[in-house]
Amino acid sequence: MQGDRSDEEREAINAKIKQLTDQFNVVNDSTLFIQEQLKKLTDDIRRADRELTESIKEKNFYNSKIDELNLHNDSTNRALKKTIAEKEDNMVEHNILKLEVKRLRDTLEGQADGVLNIDKKRLQLKKAMDERNVDIKIHTDMLQQQVKHATTEKAKISAELHERCSQIDKLQKRYEILMTSMAPPEGEEERSAAYYVIAAAQKKEKSTDCDSALIPLL
Repeated sequence: MQGDRSDEEREAINAKIKQLTDQFNVVNDSTLFIQEQLKKLTDDIRRADRELTESIKEKNFYNSKIDELNLHNDSTNRALKKTIAEKEDNMVEHNILKLEVKRLRDTLEGQADGVLNIDKKRLQLKKAMDERNVDIKIHTDMLQQQVKHATTEKAKISAELHERCSQIDKLQKRYEILMTSMAPPEGEEERSAAYYVIAAAQKKEKSTDCDSALIPLL
């Protein structure tokens, strides 16, 4: 009976050794998988950092372009206001000339002599007014086209900046998710490194599932 018990104990020990060996192999395989996932997470974080840096540079560039366009737009608006003021002054001159033409016309009605000379002067005044009005219209149209172009360019740059800002926000959120997935839970700082590696891999898997679910919405 003593020999039988020894054989049973030996078999139990061998079975326990096999069980522990199998468990060790499973844990070892899991550790290798988790290390691979950890490396991928680290690469993702580095890539996100680079993309975030580039996006911030682009955002600063577009902000600078918008500032330049705003300065150009302000300058064009000032020039347009100046032209409008000049046009108003010319309109006053035009009205004065009209009054002068009317006075000359009234004079012609009372005088027979010098009619041709007065009529010639009236035509010259009218020609001068027409030429001045054409110049004003050309200059005003040119300034309005510049304002329209600047406004369109500003709207285009603003739309591009908005899109870049959205991309930056998405990258920042992804960066925060990745960093959060690497942080240990509160109150569990004393757990083993293997626990944190496993926890990070589980969070990464959940985050990947969430990103896949959000892609159709974006």
